[in-house]
Amino acid sequence: MSIQIIESNGVPEYAEAPIADYRALIEKAEMLDDATGLSQPYIA
Repeated sequence: MSIQIIESNGVPEYAEAPIADYRALIEKAEMLDDATGLSQPYIA
């Protein structure tokens, strides 16, 4: 994975990634969300 960090005044502000890497990250995040149910509100 090749990510470029773009800084403003020495502070990281943006991260730029190739679209294939971005899509893979989104897919993995969605699978993790589905597996953990994090999108569901927790009711005690």
